[in-house]
Amino acid sequence: MKAFPETIPELLAWRVKREGERPWLFFEGRSWTLREVAHEVDRWAVGLAARGVTKGDRVAILLGNTPGTVFAWLGANHLGAIAAILNTALKPPERAAQLRLIDPKLVVERDDEI
Repeated sequence: MKAFPETIPELLAWRVKREGERPWLFFEGRSWTLREVAHEVDRWAVGLAARGVTKGDRVAILLGNTPGTVFAWLGANHLGAIAAILNTALKPPERAAQLRLIDPKLVVERDDEI
């Protein structure tokens, strides 16, 4: 058995086993325990996979400073995809240039789509 998790998804699962009911994410008066975060990450991973995201694919995330960004990033990691979190304040030409460089399989712009 490994002494310490080697990947982000393994680390989250490891933490959930040890302290799943511990509050871990806080946003605008709401909090999520590690177990709740893991549930959201699983939900995002399923949603991303349903949209064709697989290991090695790139996913651009344009959700701003919200829990959805964390869930999307961890969900992409869970699938082995590469998550690129973009600044939502970018001007359209800057955003277009970054998206051309990233060449994502999917762009996530709303956290209620998953």
